[in-house]
Amino acid sequence: RDRIQRDDALDAKWNSARPLGQVITNNDLTAVEKVHLLHWLLEASGLAHDIAMARSTHFPRIDRKFPSPQAFDMPLIYVTPYNLWLDPACLTCSPGQVRTDLRGSPAIVLTGSKEGSVLELPTQ
Repeated sequence: RDRIQRDDALDAKWNSARPLGQVITNNDLTAVEKVHLLHWLLEASGLAHDIAMARSTHFPRIDRKFPSPQAFDMPLIYVTPYNLWLDPACLTCSPGQVRTDLRGSPAIVLTGSKEGSVLELPTQ
């Protein structure tokens, strides 16, 4: 996973799409593109999962009753049957772990069975 991540991978915006064939061939994926790729692979395998957006601990806490999609800045995958978070942009995280600046922060689920839910990310 570290071979296909560009240096500024965490700075990409959610809507900054580029042709996936080109970025894979050039080993030049951003965090957003890695989430899209993992989503498609999980979907093809039939494994239930959701796409979520997390809020970095660099920002003030939000009111969980009134989450605004603009308040979340990092894309993740949530594997629903296993209650497992995947952070494809983290170069050192094992499955179930997220980057240090996301640990314990809220994430809003954008798709799937838990759509609209605000979940807490793991603290380790």
